[in-house]
Amino acid sequence: MSRSTTMALLTYFSQQPNVLVLVLALTLIIFIGAIDARDSYELSSSLFYLGPTLLAAYSVGRWAGIGLSLVSALTWLVADRIAVHDYTSPVAQYWNAGFQFVLFLIFALFASSLRAALERERHRANTDGLTGVANPRRFLELVKADVVQARATGCPVTMAYLDLDDFKLVNDRLGHGAGDELLRTVADVLRDHVRDEDVIARLGGDEFAIFFFDASYETAGEILERLRRDFLSEMRRHESPVSFCIGAATFVEIPDSVNELISEADTLMYLAKAKGKNAIEHRQVEPSRGVADHDG
Repeated sequence: MSRSTTMALLTYFSQQPNVLVLVLALTLIIFIGAIDARDSYELSSSLFYLGPTLLAAYSVGRWAGIGLSLVSALTWLVADRIAVHDYTSPVAQYWNAGFQFVLFLIFALFASSLRAALERERHRANTDGLTGVANPRRFLELVKADVVQARATGCPVTMAYLDLDDFKLVNDRLGHGAGDELLRTVADVLRDHVRDEDVIARLGGDEFAIFFFDASYETAGEILERLRRDFLSEMRRHESPVSFCIGAATFVEIPDSVNELISEADTLMYLAKAKGKNAIEHRQVEPSRGVADHDG
């Protein structure tokens, strides 16, 4: 089996319910133990226990790997006793079982560590390193998938583009460390105000975007107004002059291009900037006429 096929199988099982993976792994161990109990010395099946043990360790986690390592070693021991193999010393059988456990354990810990390392790498590749929200590439991927679903179900979506006011003052007066801390605070406030189905991203500098799935003009407007109010309250608590302007576009008929959604929201954000600080420009977009119906 090739490395790519093996990784594809492990990835598939890691997406399945933990109980299902554990039941499958235990079933395989019992099956291998039954074969082992009927085997001669020439046909030892002990290494085959590694398969279900590695599966559990990679898919479920470290403790599942440790537990299945112990189960595999005990199953091997029971199978070996059933087979009535002759040993020159009564201790040898238990020594071999202990060796099997250590072997299984080493591979299980390696598999769980590999999964953790891959998850960390995937997380770094998909998130903004400073704030922990999605980066632009991941944002486009998630929004594209949501747009396909929204077009299929006919639900409205809203794209919001946020730009901080007076962020440069913080950097100039207090240093970039304070500016970074402020950006992390912005991300925390955004996370506190969006729903599980919404997507937040930092697009660069002091600019953020939020994609609201299945959000009408009224629903998105309420969330954005509450977000603006609470963010301003948080900034006052920190005695910071920063606020933000928001441009938001609600789409009932959704265009194919995610960039078009972002462009509409970006245009409205600049209209909000033209009004002054701490402003929202929220409109509903009709494909045939452009911005229409509602004007925020």
